Amino acid sequence: MTDMTQWLAQAATDPRAATAHWKAARPTPLTVGTRWDLAQISFGLACAALTQLRADGHHIGPYLMSGAERTVWFPLPLGTSYRLAGTRGVTVQPPGWELLAPSPGRYLGNRLWIIPHTVHAPTTLTTTDDLCDALDTARRRLAGKATRPPAARLSAP
Repeated sequence: MTDMTQWLAQAATDPRAATAHWKAARPTPLTVGTRWDLAQISFGLACAALTQLRADGHHIGPYLMSGAERTVWFPLPLGTSYRLAGTRGVTVQPPGWELLAPSPGRYLGNRLWIIPHTVHAPTTLTTTDDLCDALDTARRRLAGKATRPPAARLSAP
């Protein structure tokens, strides 16, 4: 079992049951507010924010993504997700909410943990302030693309 697997299992109501589910290739519920807060972000906005976080040189911690659900879930340091409350495209999940998650390294139920390779421990989370700034910049960039007129077509003579 990896350090990441052990760390994630600690967010389950029963860590032993969580690891047993994962060994049997089944997802397990992880409870928000146990180890981390959780921001659920629309896929397009999350991808743009990830691009911005990288461009700004900020640390990106583990996150769970689902292309089929068009959603990305960011675990955030405990007690900090309130800073994202009311942000368009973001749902701050309350303590006690359960995230059905596969084990790290396994694509299951159209969900996959992304664990970026960094100099930090894999369990070092993205900071809420960095994510908030990246979301603001990403939203402005996406809005600018949406309001630009389409490029003029050149017609053949």
